[in-house]
Amino acid sequence: MYDKDYYRGKNSGYVLSYDILRHPFFWRDELATLARFKPRGRLLDIGCAFGHFLAAAGDAYERYGLDVSPDAVERARAEHGGSIRFEVRDFAAQDVPYPGTFDVVTMFNVIEHFEDPAPVLARLASFLSPGGIVFLRFPFRDPPFCRDKYHFYRPLEEWKRIIGQHLRIVHARTWFTLWGKCSSVPMPAALSNFVSLVATGR
Repeated sequence: MYDKDYYRGKNSGYVLSYDILRHPFFWRDELATLARFKPRGRLLDIGCAFGHFLAAAGDAYERYGLDVSPDAVERARAEHGGSIRFEVRDFAAQDVPYPGTFDVVTMFNVIEHFEDPAPVLARLASFLSPGGIVFLRFPFRDPPFCRDKYHFYRPLEEWKRIIGQHLRIVHARTWFTLWGKCSSVPMPAALSNFVSLVATGR
């Protein structure tokens, strides 16, 4: 499913090239949020793809990336592998030896790919060190021009209820975007289709 075509081919779910994510400017909001809540520490990015976010996060973090796609991890290692550890793992289906390990666990545009996100959220919570945070970003409505077969959309309040069973939400910001995350604008939830959430363990 998550082969080369998923990121860049004719069957890609991305309107714009996935390579746009290599630019740190793309991650400005995520980096500002990290600086506010957890400016350093051990960082795990789940669904890291080509590793561009981890590269942008910089050396203040001890960085790890997981992805189910061997093609994506191969490229991540080639481009950013020096001080970042990348692994091919389906963390929802495989044992991942990281209990209580990370100060930050990020999952951007990933949680909506799971039909049942509850076990995923429980596992995320288990990865946190004391005082650690989970940082999620995902669409809760299907973005115009970006509809595809890979996503399971839910109303924002349903997402908050599900997440709240496993984590304590401490920050939420909603966005409207036409093109994935590109050209995103902060908006009230009623006018938005994306959300960024920071949560702690319960």
